[in-house]
Amino acid sequence: MMFRISFLVFVLSLAGCQKENNTLKLYQIDKLLEQQQYDQALSLCHVDNEQDALDVDLLLRKAIALKELKQYEAAETALLSASQIDQENPQIKKTLAELHLTTGKAEEAQKLFESITTENIKKSSVFNSLGVSLDLQGYHVAAQEQYKKAISLAPNNENYQSNLGMSLAFSNNLTEALVILKPIMIHTKNRHNLALVYAMNHQLDEFHTLLEGEMDEVERIALLDNIRYNLK
Repeated sequence: MMFRISFLVFVLSLAGCQKENNTLKLYQIDKLLEQQQYDQALSLCHVDNEQDALDVDLLLRKAIALKELKQYEAAETALLSASQIDQENPQIKKTLAELHLTTGKAEEAQKLFESITTENIKKSSVFNSLGVSLDLQGYHVAAQEQYKKAISLAPNNENYQSNLGMSLAFSNNLTEALVILKPIMIHTKNRHNLALVYAMNHQLDEFHTLLEGEMDEVERIALLDNIRYNLK
């Protein structure tokens, strides 16, 4: 689940030279984040003065770079500092929620995503992420409702469809899961998910046929044994 800042840069007139300098800095950081040059982006996020320390946009980008560098505690610190300055900023909430998902804090992530959706921010990624946080806690039916909301906003997003299919499978709705997963099996991740559901549904011929182009028989049997072990 990687998040990228958009290239939109907001320039406020009559904001003074310092604000203009920060606008340029933010643009440069955004470009480095887009290029996945996280170390360089982080180096530009250093605080030069008191105004920088209160710049929510700078703190947000710093947190994103730190998250991608797996410096999770530092990323959380930056986000909490930003939230103290702007408590209702949905982008800060969303980034912090995604960080919580990464670090296994599903319940905390759920609460943040729910607070964003109640603010009428209708973004498919938010609904999908809320679904993931619910799924990780075993609330599969609730998760499926969120995936469906995400799909209604982005009908062609195969990641959302795959998440819904797997959630249905883990709530034992295997037939419905197969209906969703079969049309999107062209991509490797979705094909592996479909294979998992075939195994769960005891459709072993379909399981082997689906994977025979990328695994030999020994590998497929080993994978099947591993799936059975983990589903006990």
